[in-house]
Amino acid sequence: MYFQRRHGGYSFIYYDPESKKNVRLSKTEHPVIRTDAEAEAFCRRWDAKFDALKSRLHKKLAWQGRFHNFVELVTLYEKARQEEAPNSWEDCVSFLKYYILPFFLEVKEEHNINNWHYHFEAFRDYLETTPLLKRKRLKKTLAYSTMNNIIHALNAFIRTMYRRRLITHPDRCRQFSNHKLNRRTDQAVIEPTLQTWIYTALQAVNTTSADLFWVSLHTGMRLNEILGISLADFFSDPPECDVIRRALAPYHLKPYGFISLNSQPALPRSLRDAHQRVPRKPLKGKKRIDPEDCRIIPVFDQDAYHLLIQRWNHQQHAYRSKRYGSDPHDYLLFNGISRNIYARHIREVQKHLKIDKLHTPHDTRHTYSTWLAEQTGGNYALCRMILGHSNVDITMRYVHLQARLKRQLKTRLQLDGPLRIAPESVNPLHPQYQNTLPLRARFANEINKLEALGF
Repeated sequence: MYFQRRHGGYSFIYYDPESKKNVRLSKTEHPVIRTDAEAEAFCRRWDAKFDALKSRLHKKLAWQGRFHNFVELVTLYEKARQEEAPNSWEDCVSFLKYYILPFFLEVKEEHNINNWHYHFEAFRDYLETTPLLKRKRLKKTLAYSTMNNIIHALNAFIRTMYRRRLITHPDRCRQFSNHKLNRRTDQAVIEPTLQTWIYTALQAVNTTSADLFWVSLHTGMRLNEILGISLADFFSDPPECDVIRRALAPYHLKPYGFISLNSQPALPRSLRDAHQRVPRKPLKGKKRIDPEDCRIIPVFDQDAYHLLIQRWNHQQHAYRSKRYGSDPHDYLLFNGISRNIYARHIREVQKHLKIDKLHTPHDTRHTYSTWLAEQTGGNYALCRMILGHSNVDITMRYVHLQARLKRQLKTRLQLDGPLRIAPESVNPLHPQYQNTLPLRARFANEINKLEALGF
């Protein structure tokens, strides 16, 4: 640290190794200095304090390296997760750095991975009390689904270390029960009237956001997937696949066109790189970009179909001029918008409409799933194929909303007044009324005969 005379006082500057920049102390971070001798003494005290902190850090790192070099292990884990989970490896590495290693190395001071399984239950308790660290600001405690993701990252780390023969036993940490997870309720479903209001209000804010909202509302695609629709992904003709046609035929669902996806944008914010290309990664649940892993999304809504055609024609003109090169995957139908901008537009419009429960962009997927489940009569296998879920259990989290809505509506109607038998079922000889009679009244003749015989 060194000092400078500035504006009739003293200013102190030190080098921050983390940001690799010189940082000036504020007036509240140092006492009032009147002479050069006092300034030099303060600089020496600051340097001594920093050297002591640096010495303690080196000792701590040396103790961590007693059994394992965790910097090297994190690199091995990162490479392994990139191969096993190309879509979620970054979250796994973040969970390892900010939650798993701080607990076992700092809280428990357990630097031998073979002994980590003794602290698994304490780690679960630690997750329930530790705050959520997001964007360098502390927020509320972790959600149980996030805790399970952290435990999943821990188990994956243990499994990777076992494969490398760095530990002897691949013990697993127990995840939290499913009933503790926060499930979306029927409030995630956007009502038809509200859909029209939001779309109309978005038209006044941004037409691209409005079209994106309407298409996502009638295709059920994830936000990153729909942002990555390109010239090579949309087809204006109905799908030629007999499996899809036969699956939709019993429900009288006629697709106007379809979207064929086998990849999604890899960059989360800008979508395009420095060369104006769109780097891509596999779809969620897939490990590679391959035609065999293609996902077909029918477009049943005519308005959404027309919006996609208009945007496809607009990007075709840009493709002819080779604005982004010769790859049709770089010509996005919803070009010029990012997920953050779209989410901000959705939020601002709902606040302007004074909606009590604000809907997120992901609620459009819940709305479409609910509609699709109703139209197909609860054909979860077909819903799973269109929605792109890895298993039916995940689909059930989306499609059970319609039954809950009907159940709540029925309860409200029944509370308005007493229940009465329908007029056509008053006749005891009516078949429908026969099924509602008590068992003894329905089988009175048979019971009388048995009683006469002494039974």
